[in-house]
Amino acid sequence: RLPAFVKALRESGAALEDYARGLCKPLRCMWISPLSIWGGEDDTDLPTRLRSLPFTPVVCVSASVPIRPGENAGDYVQGPGDDEETWAQGLSATRFWEGVGGVSCLALETGDADLRVREFLAEYLPVHGMDGRRHVDFVPLDDTSSVVEVVRGLLSVVHGRNRPSLTPDTLLMDFSEGVPPADSPDLLAIPVPRHNKNKRKLLRVFPEALRRAAAHLPRPVVLYCAEGLDTPVCVCAALLVKFVDFQGSPPQCLASPRSVREISKDLIQKAFIFISNASPLATPKLVLRKNVTIFFLSFPH
Repeated sequence: RLPAFVKALRESGAALEDYARGLCKPLRCMWISPLSIWGGEDDTDLPTRLRSLPFTPVVCVSASVPIRPGENAGDYVQGPGDDEETWAQGLSATRFWEGVGGVSCLALETGDADLRVREFLAEYLPVHGMDGRRHVDFVPLDDTSSVVEVVRGLLSVVHGRNRPSLTPDTLLMDFSEGVPPADSPDLLAIPVPRHNKNKRKLLRVFPEALRRAAAHLPRPVVLYCAEGLDTPVCVCAALLVKFVDFQGSPPQCLASPRSVREISKDLIQKAFIFISNASPLATPKLVLRKNVTIFFLSFPH
């Protein structure tokens, strides 16, 4: 990954030559964590010590503390920060600090971070929006809380306690945890356990979803889950990759559901980017996104 990073850095427009001339020692990353001997409350001489190093440190800070197997850490969970897409729901760093009193403190006291984040965003987003990106106003989790129209009139993903009301000739795919399995003209229901530790749990979902989509498109398809957007977004990415020219303007179905196209890791990544551009709420966990790559690149189709 380093050559690609270097290339992107050189093309970023940053005044790299000016920075390079100011460097007297080579750059090197240096991590500081709560267990480090550097940067503690009593380390008042940290700047001087950093300047005395034989390299120019890029100081990276981690709040994570290693938890040994069987150790009781109370409410602390190691390493959830890199899974922000599972709880942030569009809550950026700027929004977090604006609502820190209402979000972080209450969440820590009650353990109900998901609900507190939703309540804050329900007030924030209708006023401030999603940093200029397309989005549907966020409402509390009482009916349909998140609706993301990925391709207008073709593909949508929905999250909420109740199934959305649909227009005629629309196929609903329901992946809620407790839904009874069903396969009818207007409904495909495949229950997906939310907390299943099986990292490849979506692989069994894709074949049926693709089969029904092939028979139904270009009529509308709505992907729904009561527990969150992760599963609907991953299935939506699979449908985009298989059936939709989403890089065209406007996006539209391929000439035939049986059309053959070259599917690559790059195309799959672009499908997820396309969905997240519709709404930052639609960003599933990396471990689930990998299901799409494994399905298309590891199994014959």
